[in-house]
Amino acid sequence: MNNPKKILLAAFLMLFSAQNATALVNFSETKKEREITAAGFPDYPPFGYGITQIDQDNKKQAVRRQYLFQELLDDFAKENNANVIYLDHLTDYNGIIRDVRSGNIDVLLGMYHDTKLYSGLDYVLPAPISNPITLMTLPGLRNEIKSLEDVKKLKGAIWEKEILSDFVTEQMKDYDVIKIKDPNELFKKLFTKEIDYVFTGYYTGLIEASKLGLRNYVVFSKQIIWDIPVFIGVSKVSEDRKFLIGRLGKYLERQDVQEKFKKRLLNVIHQFEIMNNSVTPPMYTK
Repeated sequence: MNNPKKILLAAFLMLFSAQNATALVNFSETKKEREITAAGFPDYPPFGYGITQIDQDNKKQAVRRQYLFQELLDDFAKENNANVIYLDHLTDYNGIIRDVRSGNIDVLLGMYHDTKLYSGLDYVLPAPISNPITLMTLPGLRNEIKSLEDVKKLKGAIWEKEILSDFVTEQMKDYDVIKIKDPNELFKKLFTKEIDYVFTGYYTGLIEASKLGLRNYVVFSKQIIWDIPVFIGVSKVSEDRKFLIGRLGKYLERQDVQEKFKKRLLNVIHQFEIMNNSVTPPMYTK
């Protein structure tokens, strides 16, 4: 007859071994992180911009891309056992969009709804922020512009790097607007009165004026002309598509996340103002 104590001990050891095996499997599963790639606007502050840094390895200057959504996405990743790799060396925005469309990049950090440029991409609801398009003018002209009908009588400009939704692009055909690539040239035309106003994203206009030391010399329209929601985009062929659309969408709905992101936006703008606080404004002449 078998010893009852030996039978009980054997059963206990088998149970203990099974539990440890399960624990090891669960532990390895929890340690495995999702790896998500992301990129966005390469030169459209505050949504995406370059910061010049010194590379300590070869002692040369290098431009590192910063993205407005970066902190938000990093916090989301920490809560959901994921790791985000930012492809900050990319500078061709159209190429970035193609890579997201093909699945080479999982996440696009900034896109507009119902705009042909972003066809073939999914977007995460809700939009974390809007891009308010305003008029930037010299102080003496602001009170003379009382409606958009007044604007149609004037001559304006817009930066080439301003990226707009298809709806806004269509609306702008009603206005006499030229595109200008160089911010310095754009401000020169404004201050020499070759143009009367600039259509600009409010945040972008603030930053570009600050970079040239002109923040206190220009004003913005009291009303927003167009308010364009800016979404986080996701590749339709990404392995993490359902995860991102579902769980990131829920994350963006949280009040604490929205409040923290607003502080992030204000902080980025404030940093630009501080960095350029001592810049001497250019003296423009015709």
